[in-house]
Amino acid sequence: MQDNYDVVIIGAGLSGSVAAVEAVQKGLSVLVVEKYESVGGSGNFVEGIFAVNSYLQQQQGISLSEQTILDEELNYSHYLADSIILKDYIHASAANVDWLRTLGVSYLKVLEQANGFQTWHLFEGLGKQVIQQILLPLAKQGGAEVVTGYSVDRLNMTKDAITSIHLQKGRQQPHTISTNAVIIASGGYLNNEWMIDHHTPFQMPILPINSGHNTGDGLQLAYDVGAQKSKLGVIMLCGGTIKDLSQPAYKYRDDSVCIAAAKQGMLWVNERGNRFVDESIAENLSLAGNALVSQNRVFSILDQTTLNQLSAGPIPRPMNFGAGALTQLSGLTDEVAKMAASNQPYIHTAESITELAEQLDTPKLVETVTRYRQFCQHQADDDFGKPAKYLYDLSKGPYYAIELAAGAFCTVGGLKVDRGNAVLNHKGQPISGLYAVGNDAAGVLVGDTYGFNVPGTEAGYAVYSGRHAVDSIADLI
Repeated sequence: MQDNYDVVIIGAGLSGSVAAVEAVQKGLSVLVVEKYESVGGSGNFVEGIFAVNSYLQQQQGISLSEQTILDEELNYSHYLADSIILKDYIHASAANVDWLRTLGVSYLKVLEQANGFQTWHLFEGLGKQVIQQILLPLAKQGGAEVVTGYSVDRLNMTKDAITSIHLQKGRQQPHTISTNAVIIASGGYLNNEWMIDHHTPFQMPILPINSGHNTGDGLQLAYDVGAQKSKLGVIMLCGGTIKDLSQPAYKYRDDSVCIAAAKQGMLWVNERGNRFVDESIAENLSLAGNALVSQNRVFSILDQTTLNQLSAGPIPRPMNFGAGALTQLSGLTDEVAKMAASNQPYIHTAESITELAEQLDTPKLVETVTRYRQFCQHQADDDFGKPAKYLYDLSKGPYYAIELAAGAFCTVGGLKVDRGNAVLNHKGQPISGLYAVGNDAAGVLVGDTYGFNVPGTEAGYAVYSGRHAVDSIADLI
């Protein structure tokens, strides 16, 4: 390890890895510091990135204008997104897809989510392959040094500019590394319980479906040198997941029981046994997450006939994965039976709705199910207008109630940045030598809710901001 680098990047996830490659391509000396022994972080789970007018969209005959997407994102954010930064990002998105392609990244296809725009460019091999097999090896080949198990516990300033970092590994002697610029790419604070409790309004558990490594350390480093707090409290909710507090939430990400209960528009009731939303909102993961956190408890109600129908397929909402659309949940009936036999607190079963209501202490459940069955029988939801394809009659026991919580992929924001991704202080002025990228700065893209109708935006911003911050630094060195 040297005593001086042009750029120090804190975090070896997607945005940090992109920044490292861009930096060596610009001829800069680079140190990447990852506090864990493994690299990639939550970027390992990224499925694809956003772009407009890419080569792949052109091949698939997808026609979108930059203005259309800009207007959509600004309207969705209620104009709380930064118009200029968002415009820059959208304009650069196709070039960033091409840049990754020249590095060896392969794409499968472009998809939409939530009946939205076809902007989601799926990676072959997910983010793990992109980061660990392509980006970081290329950065190292270009001269970047990547160290793991080290933490940056202080940023040092001289005359209001970042001049060095304080680097620590376990009980080893700490290092002071001089640098012209620091890029914070630490991935946000979704795994910091204190920050979630103090900076978000959510009352029910938010279950992180990520690496578990995003503890807000990079944000705190910036706050300690005067950075402005921005967009704390915005979380990329990813709909419902099984409320199993004993397991990592990512265990259920592609689980058939979770897909049936949380993502197929089945009957949802709250702690009183009342419906509270058109459950087809599950199509938009952010909005579904918002609906879920509006209640104290949420149960998805299914019966044996419904399980059999979902198992045989087709399911009402096909799930798009890299390998293709999932149209049936084979083995679902057996999986639910095994789960029920395990006596876990998140699943309840009974031979009648009356008995299920007693178990759950949901006094309105019998009334709700009786009314809901009428909707199913005449295929019209008179309460919330849910499309008929999601109306499954609850006619045959045993009955199951699977408790849900809102899942989350990442926090969005924490630091305010300018057009060049420089971190801003409390007066809105750049802190010389300090930059933020990826989830630590992505609050510039959103209002109070992430927009799954334009999928890939967060991961695409990790790529854009990682490159763009380095370009800004290179112009100054």
